[in-house]
Amino acid sequence: MKKTTKNMTDEQIEHLIHKLNDNEHAHFLLKPLSERVYWAAVWELPATALTSLTKDEPQWFYFIKNENKQFVAAVFDMKYDLHWFTLPAHRGKGHLSNALRNVILKHLTYYHKRDKQRITISRGALSKESFQASCNLAQSVGFVEEQEGHYFFQKSTDEASTLTYNGLDDTQREALKLELIKAASLVTRVATKLELEYGQLPSVEKLQELSSQVFYGIDRLEDILHEGS
Repeated sequence: MKKTTKNMTDEQIEHLIHKLNDNEHAHFLLKPLSERVYWAAVWELPATALTSLTKDEPQWFYFIKNENKQFVAAVFDMKYDLHWFTLPAHRGKGHLSNALRNVILKHLTYYHKRDKQRITISRGALSKESFQASCNLAQSVGFVEEQEGHYFFQKSTDEASTLTYNGLDDTQREALKLELIKAASLVTRVATKLELEYGQLPSVEKLQELSSQVFYGIDRLEDILHEGS
């Protein structure tokens, strides 16, 4: 079952920022888009602690650093909306607006191929000051108001976002191969236990085939690594 993207509270986003600053990175995969802006996949649980029966899909964020290389703000990408948050002590310093204007909105519209990015700013969910500040921020980075609290950002035809891929070193490549081998072995163990308890049912055989497909995914990984080198 595919999880739907749900909004997060300011407190939850703030907690993620503090985790990054505390070097607790087990839930995160980070890719720098600029010196201060990082694109991130975030999981609810680290890979070593998966217990959910649903497909473990990440939520997507942009995390923003200040001049001291501390994470101070985040933008949660829900596709149909954005939720941004800046740590209280770092508000009013341009960290979020500069990141949105120079990096994030370009990445959203070009890399994700969105002709328009929409956002909603709810008066009822914010204080008067926070509502006005968020509206001002949206307009300052290029969002256009359709009706109160509803804005859109139109993709520009003048410039595109460039994303540099640095690839993986040998240690990282071997680690990915090992992860695929572990995944294949785990599926094999599950299929074997089911065969012992239920016999060679067609569904058990399909699960065994899945294990082989995951294992041979190493060949596909090699192709990706070769094409990207």
